[in-house]
Amino acid sequence: MNELIPRDIEIRIRDHLTSFLARKIQAVREISVADMEMNPFFIAAIRTQLAMKTQHDLAEWLVRQRVERSTVTGFGNTLQNIAKEFCHEKPLTNLTAKMIRDGKTYNLIIKSGPNHNTHVASGIQRSLLNSKKIEPDSVPVFGMCYGSRDSVGTIVKKYAGDIKQSVGKEFWEFVSRDADCYGQILKIADEVGKHYKDSMGNSLDQAMEQKIEYVAKELEKSYGRDLDVFWKNVVEDMY
Repeated sequence: MNELIPRDIEIRIRDHLTSFLARKIQAVREISVADMEMNPFFIAAIRTQLAMKTQHDLAEWLVRQRVERSTVTGFGNTLQNIAKEFCHEKPLTNLTAKMIRDGKTYNLIIKSGPNHNTHVASGIQRSLLNSKKIEPDSVPVFGMCYGSRDSVGTIVKKYAGDIKQSVGKEFWEFVSRDADCYGQILKIADEVGKHYKDSMGNSLDQAMEQKIEYVAKELEKSYGRDLDVFWKNVVEDMY
């Protein structure tokens, strides 16, 4: 156990991380070829660039692309939930968290990273400014779980304006009052990632390899074993 983060919070952080990995592995198990929307134009353009030659190569690309895309989004939610473990007040509507420190109220929107598009950034601005109207003496805060002040995007800077921004190590110290919180959470994440196995004894990579083998066999059944026939069917005659 780590010394600086309270034990009960550390346990919940580990639970958030293991739940994330469990959900990702389960999502991999549920992937089916029927759910995969294959774009023949895209495949035609990139298969040589990515040295895809066999059914297994295409299956690996399809599975990894699908998993990696959903994993980034899902982990953002996990980071937000970890950060909320340090904030014990009920948040206002459309906000992530609320803290009362030394008699001062902080209303927070927490995102995983420091770069967002105009739609997201304007929504953050609107919600935080509204929190100031609801609680005039409060401090609205835009918290970003990783990055640095230098890495905050221009769109976020534009819409955040004078709103307090807290990024990366500074953010974790702000919510936890522990200068080493960032490093402690990284250590916990590394430990969970090294040791986690699901109920079937598989890591995420092992589950993905099993799914890739399954998808490769299904592609062969649907589009042919002979490679010339296979690629013609995939690229030219899929639809």
